[in-house]
Amino acid sequence: LILDTKTFILYINHSVEWIIGVYTNPNHYAYYLNVAVVCSGALFALEKDIKIKVFSLITFLLNTVILFLNDTMGCYIASLGGLVFLLIVMFIIDKRINLPALFLIFMFVAISLGINFYNDSLASSFSNMATDIHNIAENNDAPMDSTRVRWTLWKESVQCISERPFFGFGTDGIEDRLRDLTGEERSHNEYLQYTAFYGIPAALCYLAGIMAVFIHGLKNKAKLDKYAIISLAAAFAYCFSAFFGVSRTYTAPYLFIFLGLGFGICRNREK
Repeated sequence: LILDTKTFILYINHSVEWIIGVYTNPNHYAYYLNVAVVCSGALFALEKDIKIKVFSLITFLLNTVILFLNDTMGCYIASLGGLVFLLIVMFIIDKRINLPALFLIFMFVAISLGINFYNDSLASSFSNMATDIHNIAENNDAPMDSTRVRWTLWKESVQCISERPFFGFGTDGIEDRLRDLTGEERSHNEYLQYTAFYGIPAALCYLAGIMAVFIHGLKNKAKLDKYAIISLAAAFAYCFSAFFGVSRTYTAPYLFIFLGLGFGICRNREK
């Protein structure tokens, strides 16, 4: 029974904590929601079939609401970054502002502000992050909050990289050190994580491989079809979230799948 809008929002917010499907952690669920928001939004912006367009918009709105209620700030920012990336890509290709892509950003922000009126989790997250950053900068003796934990993980990961810069510590080779400091097992930054695991040369090759896909798309922008553009936007959103996330066997393939799809070129792009 829905008594009022606020009660319903609070009920859904509580339920989302438990409805995470196959994922063992709400943060991992957010990695999926991140690419789902960008994919559905990009399909709405680029699709011409009205039925698919409407379905994509509904999917985009639902995924955005769930992403917000899932309360994972890193993926929230990454999703917004993916939508901005889509807008920029369409401007580069068409030499004009893509209004549907701009509409998606407006709706994303509007939904966030609307839900935040009933549930201030996002505003609280930003406020807490600002406080945490200030405490870190001032070296204050504050509790081990999420920002301080992540900062500690990053510093220790950099220290590990400096100790073995060429070949790293191997897969999960720094797990014990990170767990002793924070209770966490990985760096919460995939780029630092891979560098600590496999060394700087391997990390540079990894980054070069990712960049090569986007550069290939830029060089062949006139040949990109809508599915390649959607895939590149989703891959960018994942790469953005990787600055704050960890790789998992059931989420890391999203990046490689969308990079592969984004590398494909259609010779006759739909206008």
